[in-house]
Amino acid sequence: MAGLCVALGRAVVGMIVAEMAVELTALAGLVRVYGNAFKTAHLIDGLITPSVFAVFLSLMRGITTRATSPTPRLPPR
Repeated sequence: MAGLCVALGRAVVGMIVAEMAVELTALAGLVRVYGNAFKTAHLIDGLITPSVFAVFLSLMRGITTRATSPTPRLPPR
């Protein structure tokens, strides 16, 4: 499960970098166009969307880990 956590972060970063390499498509296109036009509100939207998606995937990974973990979790001290 630790590998899944590392892979999740790298996958989201890889998605954004790959889109920037393809030029003006999807979220990378929004960031480039709105950044050049100084439309900050739209630019932040293009940056927040993948961040919220990554947090959602991380939460789902944690829920799946807890549900499938063979060892019970100890209560905090």
